[in-house]
Amino acid sequence: MPHSSLIRARAAGRGAREETRRRALIREVARPVRRRRPTQPTRAARQRRMEGKKQRGRVKRLRGRPAGDD
Repeated sequence: MPHSSLIRARAAGRGAREETRRRALIREVARPVRRRRPTQPTRAARQRRMEGKKQRGRVKRLRGRPAGDD
């Protein structure tokens, strides 16, 4: 293949590749964004969270100096 036709073939391939990318980008942008539906934690999850907080508070309380040692 002569040099000039090779350059034209590369340019044509590059143009086709750019067109494909452009179409893909347009398709992606045209798709509507799905919004996250906010949910609330279940009652059991809230209770587990509160129990964990209470347990951590107990552990921290025990780290202090023993009461009555002055």
